[in-house]
Amino acid sequence: MAFRLRWPTQHGTITQAFGVNPQFYNKFGLPGHEGLDFMAPMGSEIYAGADGFVSDVRLDGNANPLQLPYGNQVRVEHNDGFETIYAHLEQVVVVRGQFVRAGQLIALADDTGNSTGSHLHLTLKQKGATQAGQTTYPHDIIDPTPYLTPFQPGGVEPTPPAQPTLYVTVDSPELGYLNVRKAPYASAELLGRVDHGARLGILEDADLAQAKIGQYGQWLWIRTPDDRVGYVAAWYVKLAATPTPTPPPTVLFVVVESPEVPLKLRQGPGVSYAIIAELPHATRLKALEAEAVVKQKVGQQGQWLNVQAPNGQQGYVAAWYIKLQTPDAVPIVPQPTEGPVTHIIVESPDAGLRVRQQPTTSAAQVWWVPHGAVLEVLEDPAEAGKKVGQQDQWIRVRTPSRHEGFVAAWYVRAPRTSDTRRLATVADLPKGLSPYLFGIHAAQLSDDAAFRDGLRALFTGKGKKGWVLFTESLGRHPANITLDQNLRNRLWDWAQQGYGVIIRLNHGYHPSGTLPVSAGYDDFAATCARWVELYLKADSATNTQYQWTLQIGNEQNNPSEHPGDYGQIFEHITPERYAQAFNKVYAAIKAVLPGAVVCPGAVDPYNSTPLPLLGQARWRPLDYFQTMLDNIPALDGFILHAYTHGPALDAITNLATFGDSLLSDHYFDFQTYRLFMERIPLKWRDLPVYLTETNHICRPGAAPACLHDQGWVNQNTGWVRAMYTEIHRWNRQPYAQQIRCALLYRWDGDDWRIADKPGVQEDFRQALDNDYRWLLPEPELLAQAAVVPAAAAPVAAPQPPERTLVAPDNLKRIWGIGPKAEVALNAAGIFLFEQLAALTPEALLDLLGETALRVRYTATWPEQARLLVEQRHDEWLDLQRRLGRGRPR
Repeated sequence: MAFRLRWPTQHGTITQAFGVNPQFYNKFGLPGHEGLDFMAPMGSEIYAGADGFVSDVRLDGNANPLQLPYGNQVRVEHNDGFETIYAHLEQVVVVRGQFVRAGQLIALADDTGNSTGSHLHLTLKQKGATQAGQTTYPHDIIDPTPYLTPFQPGGVEPTPPAQPTLYVTVDSPELGYLNVRKAPYASAELLGRVDHGARLGILEDADLAQAKIGQYGQWLWIRTPDDRVGYVAAWYVKLAATPTPTPPPTVLFVVVESPEVPLKLRQGPGVSYAIIAELPHATRLKALEAEAVVKQKVGQQGQWLNVQAPNGQQGYVAAWYIKLQTPDAVPIVPQPTEGPVTHIIVESPDAGLRVRQQPTTSAAQVWWVPHGAVLEVLEDPAEAGKKVGQQDQWIRVRTPSRHEGFVAAWYVRAPRTSDTRRLATVADLPKGLSPYLFGIHAAQLSDDAAFRDGLRALFTGKGKKGWVLFTESLGRHPANITLDQNLRNRLWDWAQQGYGVIIRLNHGYHPSGTLPVSAGYDDFAATCARWVELYLKADSATNTQYQWTLQIGNEQNNPSEHPGDYGQIFEHITPERYAQAFNKVYAAIKAVLPGAVVCPGAVDPYNSTPLPLLGQARWRPLDYFQTMLDNIPALDGFILHAYTHGPALDAITNLATFGDSLLSDHYFDFQTYRLFMERIPLKWRDLPVYLTETNHICRPGAAPACLHDQGWVNQNTGWVRAMYTEIHRWNRQPYAQQIRCALLYRWDGDDWRIADKPGVQEDFRQALDNDYRWLLPEPELLAQAAVVPAAAAPVAAPQPPERTLVAPDNLKRIWGIGPKAEVALNAAGIFLFEQLAALTPEALLDLLGETALRVRYTATWPEQARLLVEQRHDEWLDLQRRLGRGRPR
């Protein structure tokens, strides 16, 4: 047995043997414990078990303990296909591609990942062992015990080379000096100091050292001017002024592809050179040439590649017998999985998450956000990144609706990717859409050419076309819908000229109702479909070149839009009734024109008028919106309305709420749109939003400066520009659902007309000087749950973890845990009975208390889980019977 493992810790105790506890490790697809656990107090030194090069460093921390269970880890490639993994580390003091000797310090101990206390977990692998039947474990995992030598305390100091590989100078002007330590970590023995500007010789590979220079957390092995050898913080040095070229800070690994015979490592690039060693099939090698050269040579007859073997020997191999381990080079200095985060996503399906005044479960609740809400981080991004997903941690945030407070870090995750969406252009879009936010609520298609030309004149000379909205009153009799070719031509001309077009389909206007009574919903759906067929449908080729946006009904929560009149309403349009009507209309239109964008009507964000036929009940607008969406299975976009009560510019951004206690959490002015944007479910977060009515409602009761009820003030107050700036600001937030337009209400037809208000028109035209466009959708931008740092350098996907959860426990076996409670526990990282058993009832209540979930019997959940872990099934059943199992609920 040539291969031997040196004891890797400072303590001579093994705390968990190989192969034990199968009942736990079976859940991870393993026959038992897949390595050895060594006593290693937090911060104690961890040593390499054998000579080799560092093939990988993964700084997973506590990002996802069940799927990334090893936490911070180092992987070392050894001779003869052996590989060791050192897991649950705190600080790693080596980098990818670095050659290490047996007993050399590589890390400090901790309990990162799936660990319940500081220790070292060591896994040993040998290539081909699983396929050859030499082990019952997957991933070529074998028992390290036979290879382990007896305990010997302390590590082995590497032998410094005679000459430095390059030089650096100390860059510490504030302190004037830099500490030199015996080992590469901050608490190591202090050997002395070197002055600012001192020239230090680097004693490690030049390419690895250059990758570390200036990097926080990295250390360099150096020789001082007075010939002392030690380590200095790499972030306090810079390259000396030498002509040494700087290679890219990456390393490329290649793999021997010679299954029949070993590949020869030679002293030079050809068969005439002496053989240094023989390398078995699948041996991993470090390429010593530039990435472009390596990629050019790999697999090519007659090419030779300079490499380093796992035992540290360097030489040349025939390039036609090797392959790339990864498509691209990987960074020498790894980036942590728990990278800085500026935004986080609520991960609490069904229940949402509380926002609290202080970072504790006992603090007052200031707001609530739904599953999938994107929150802006208001603390140091690096510190917030370390907290994500961690129990007992809190992150200070701002919600989309501009509420600030603290959220439980165990119910949030980091976005999978950066928001790389780009601005829409005219070339990107079909006819009927505009990339610009600007637009006008135009009223009816039947208006004359003067109406059309006056409206289009707003855009003249600005180099952009915006949006228009037309409303149509259809009734509920399909036979009454006939084609007026003139109207159809007008509608298509707007789209052909480059404008975005929205059509609102109503049953009628006040007092006939935006929808008919519910008995007429089927007829209304057929009527809408007939109108779409006559006015919007064309041949199949043309249909793909145009996209029509349709709004069904309008402000359906406002009794003035219900069938009948205030004094004699025939039927209220409850959110359930509206959803019933919309679902019918949606299906009917989609059957005629599948590419249409069909949207529910806007909820009046300020209306909670009592409903006389329902005992004067009042619907809060947000609740109406939520209930409506809960009953709609499919839609293509959202329509919103938002206003200010008076022309004051600060009303666009202020957060004043209603004095009415029922609406005390509803914004009184324009910011109300944020409340509704925040409530859109995650499954529809990539759909477009259209703000189809906005103005400054001028009513004396709400805006004392108004002398009487009136529409727009005929002045260029800047209100229009400020409104568009606000919507643009929303759209530029990372991961924000995009608002495609904001339409001034309205061009003509009532007291809010702007056709005769040149002051408002000039305000609009000045707004057009801004390049306010929406971002093209990127489906699934928020739906991915994997945590990857947004700013990290691209790294080829690593091999799957040796231990990853494949069979989570059915937590619903616990009396009191139903499907929603199980989802909430899973979102908090609880998948196993062992995890549940480790919690106190108080900790469990704190864990779940940040959601809106109501649960029962939580005081017994840990005890029930403990009985299941210990396989005491009779006692578990007896406890459940005492709690009520088997009795009717």
